[in-house]
Amino acid sequence: FVVGVAHAAGSAVWIGGVALVARVVLAGPGDEDLVQATRAYSRVSVPAIALTCVTGVVQMLRLDGGELFSSGHGRVVLLKAIAVAVMIFVGIAVRQQVGARLTRVHELSAPMADRFRRAFGAEATVGVVVLAFSGWLLALTPPNADPLAGESFPLVIPLADIEKARTLFEW
Repeated sequence: FVVGVAHAAGSAVWIGGVALVARVVLAGPGDEDLVQATRAYSRVSVPAIALTCVTGVVQMLRLDGGELFSSGHGRVVLLKAIAVAVMIFVGIAVRQQVGARLTRVHELSAPMADRFRRAFGAEATVGVVVLAFSGWLLALTPPNADPLAGESFPLVIPLADIEKARTLFEW
């Protein structure tokens, strides 16, 4: 439960933050506050990315184990992992550009805001694909979800004295 909550919190900061920066913060040119907001998100997002990846691997091992290729859930997890790898690649490239270009800048010009908006927008778009894979995973049962799921447990009520039990239920 704790790993799942940490995974959801990390991915919310990562994907939600990148969407917010792409659509709201970088909507146009601006003063130093937009530069500060973009730099601050870039600093906060790196630990969120790390938390999301570590907890995602833990969840994958816990729910799928070694059955990544033999179960439908495992195959979708592999597709999601590929999309997350693309998102990490784009995200790290964007964070490097933010770190390199916004160190001594005091205002965000229109071409720079447009360039960063497209880069953060691409990362957010891949994030939507990752969320779609997560939704698909909710419809599938992981192989290690419940080890006793296939077992049937018949309901048996032992009665010591059948006559005494009949008199209890007679009116």
